[in-house]
Amino acid sequence: MKRILIALMIVSLTFVSLIGCSSSEDASQKSEEDLRAEVQAELDAERAAEAEARAELEAQIRAELEAEQKKEEPASQQPAQQPAQATQPTQPAQQNQPEPAQPKPVVPNLTGFTNETIKGKTINHSNHTAVIIPNYLYYGANANALSRRPFKTGVAEGWEPPVVPVAFFGKAENVQVTHNTIDLIPPYEEEPYLIWDIGTLENTILDVQFLVASERDSYVITGKVKTSTGAYSDFKFRIGHIAVEDGFIFHVEDDVILFN
Repeated sequence: MKRILIALMIVSLTFVSLIGCSSSEDASQKSEEDLRAEVQAELDAERAAEAEARAELEAQIRAELEAEQKKEEPASQQPAQQPAQATQPTQPAQQNQPEPAQPKPVVPNLTGFTNETIKGKTINHSNHTAVIIPNYLYYGANANALSRRPFKTGVAEGWEPPVVPVAFFGKAENVQVTHNTIDLIPPYEEEPYLIWDIGTLENTILDVQFLVASERDSYVITGKVKTSTGAYSDFKFRIGHIAVEDGFIFHVEDDVILFN
């Protein structure tokens, strides 16, 4: 009987131990599943966080690239703003008004010079703006009232060329003296040999000392004078010469040139 009881106790203990083992195995199995679930949940959470961070980073990079592209666009592509045009003030209608009378040019006359007669021609200087006398003698009535200016066309050897005094009453401009000579070859045309620019002469006697070589030589004096109308009038006269036994004598084409 004791043996039977002992056997029953052993069987019961064995059964209890088996039940304990199975329960411990179940508990350990359950704890492993829970751990796996927790690990998987953590992995899923980390993956979701990484995906969200990656999306935010991509959005930030895309925004920066778009901003740089906008900065690099040329200004010409942007529509230019037209400045507002200011309204022009309306001008009142101009009434027809008479034009002011143009003042007449003031040209000085030769008041103050003494009237004189040149080769039978009486000259009243106050009636003229300018008077030119190509061969004005030293004993003229106004010889002392004019300044003198010597002018030589050359230097002679062994003799002194004659002097022809040319009187300029008033103001003469662009005065030139031209030495002309006649070509020895047909058609024997007259050509300028030398030209001297005298400039402006005013109330002056130009003592011209002409140097001549032959009867082919002559001198032409040119210039211009302002008249009472304000316009200019040109003048031109020739001083030729005639060969004589002792040399040359000069012949003047014009005795007096008058300008009104």
